[in-house]
Amino acid sequence: MKRILNIALALVISVTLASCVTTQGPRSVKTQINYPFWVENPTLNGFIGISTDANVQSMGGLEGQRRVAMLKAKAEYSRIKKTSIEATTEITLTGSGEQSLTDQRRLSSGTAFRFDEAFVKEEWIHPETQALYIWVLVPEGNL
Repeated sequence: MKRILNIALALVISVTLASCVTTQGPRSVKTQINYPFWVENPTLNGFIGISTDANVQSMGGLEGQRRVAMLKAKAEYSRIKKTSIEATTEITLTGSGEQSLTDQRRLSSGTAFRFDEAFVKEEWIHPETQALYIWVLVPEGNL
């Protein structure tokens, strides 16, 4: 009986020690991606800066990514200005393979703001994920 307990104890200890030891194979080398400074800090004197991104779209290509990123920028701007936008996007495919995009927005608060003076200062595409990042600037005092 004592022999069985010793064997069981030795087995538990060896399994415990074996689980602590790991073997490391070759490490995958990840490329260090240098994001533009404005991704983390989009502020600029005299402007409200907004940095947004859009993943690769199944339809619409780069223009589709730009539209999604701009919708996100508008939503962020409205959050900054303490207003809210209800936005819907509708994509319609035609028989010729062309597509059209309908962008419908409605201000749900009584405060209107102007986003038409906003402009894209820079664009950047992530080299691995192909996500589009845009830096949008809106002149301050643009409410």
